[in-house]
Amino acid sequence: MRANNAKGSIMLIFTAMLWGSSFIMQELADKAGVEAFTFNAARFLIGAVMLVPVIFIMDILRRRDGSFLRPQNKKEENRKLFSASLICGSLLCVASNLQQIGFALGTTSDKAGFITALYILIVPVIGIFTGRTIRPIVWLCIGLAVAGLYLLCVKSAGAGIAVGDLVMLACAFAFALHIIAVDKFSGLVDGVRLSCLQFLVVGALSVIPMLIFETPSLGTIASAWFPITYVGVFSCSVAYTLQIFGQRTGINPTMASLIMSLESVFSLVGDCIVKRSLPTARVAIGAVLMFLAIVIAQLPPLSFRRKYKERRTY
Repeated sequence: MRANNAKGSIMLIFTAMLWGSSFIMQELADKAGVEAFTFNAARFLIGAVMLVPVIFIMDILRRRDGSFLRPQNKKEENRKLFSASLICGSLLCVASNLQQIGFALGTTSDKAGFITALYILIVPVIGIFTGRTIRPIVWLCIGLAVAGLYLLCVKSAGAGIAVGDLVMLACAFAFALHIIAVDKFSGLVDGVRLSCLQFLVVGALSVIPMLIFETPSLGTIASAWFPITYVGVFSCSVAYTLQIFGQRTGINPTMASLIMSLESVFSLVGDCIVKRSLPTARVAIGAVLMFLAIVIAQLPPLSFRRKYKERRTY
């Protein structure tokens, strides 16, 4: 595995870890009475604000060491950044709010976790239509990961497909498009600026339905200040920025989606720690299958291993 891909994989693992830990905080905010659009508006605006000083500090450091290069066409650079932020932010807004709506429509957390993480299957399918080639071994790994997700998330078979489940499926599709969009734009613009501005887009777009459909209360938001702040800082500012930098190392969207689906495993670990309980054998097998799928998918092609062996034995 190339060094850049190894670095990108580590960043995406930390992304999955932070996303997984945020599920508990989202549940706490929901119990405190914070409605879906209000929650997303608050956490993404916090995420945007937290990155503003980071941008200024990074610019100062770049000027001091001489690595700050002003693009010759500043207008073109800003246009690219604006387009990337608007597209990524809009997709992230749709995905995040559909997820909250799915919960509101009665989709259970176990089914929600499984359906949302189906972006690991949707990303490579979309990739086929955009000219990407998926190795057969990767398809096997996707199958292993989906089986692991099912064992991990779905504790009992449902009676059928509910409206909330379809909303969650649309959410998974939106997350898949967001992963592909980040892959397209992350190498073209400044990563931290892209992360900050996409949060601003999500927060601003979420404010509109919040004011129309909800009754936000400062008292309710204040009562859930810790989970909102935690998710805003770690799940948004840190995790989504790590996603952008992880994907810009060259790791392909299919592999990125596989790694980030580990959020379900880390969510389980966090839940076990909070509740001081041990996972069942079914859940443990699901987690092992997911880890196994990701490890196998990271292996280089057989032809590469043969060439490497020949060089070593020369």
